[in-house]
Amino acid sequence: MTQKLTDKQKMFCNAYIQDWNGANAAIAAGYSPNNARGSAYELMTKPHIKAYISKKMHDRIELADINAAFVLKELYECWNADVLDIIDLKNGCYKPMDEWPAIWRKMVTGMKVKETFTGFGMDREKVGEIVEVVMDHKLKFLELIGKHIEVGAFAQNINVSGKVEIFSHIKAAQERAAAGRQTVLGRGYEESEN
Repeated sequence: MTQKLTDKQKMFCNAYIQDWNGANAAIAAGYSPNNARGSAYELMTKPHIKAYISKKMHDRIELADINAAFVLKELYECWNADVLDIIDLKNGCYKPMDEWPAIWRKMVTGMKVKETFTGFGMDREKVGEIVEVVMDHKLKFLELIGKHIEVGAFAQNINVSGKVEIFSHIKAAQERAAAGRQTVLGRGYEESEN
């Protein structure tokens, strides 16, 4: 039988899939800011919460019709975009944007246009323009392609084993601090009152 989520847990899940920050999601859902990270960790260990988040993400992906093949195809197109597609070689300037291939238009992250004029007032005449286009860096696309799970260019094999009881360590440290003690290299000593 699947355990039902409380309203607070649903709020946590919905906030979590917005920015993937557990502490922020816990706070947004109404958990204590003082223990937001701990609450997020505890919530994320619950199978019914992980299943709910997984389903919501699957629904989002289906709605957007995005899969690994789509991502890889887009990255590949960005990597292979040829700057000659957007440059007018006769005039040495950019072609009008409506003549650019869609992939180049998707890569634009900023643009500055400075028009230059001669004359004043009604006698002003446009004599040129300076255009600066800011685009995503192509090496970023290559890196993302390389990190793609099916390409695996930067795959790392990391094996981790064992169990860390972090909450018990934190609780013990809090108790020592409350008692006015510290433990240094496994040896306890009393702090002086001075």
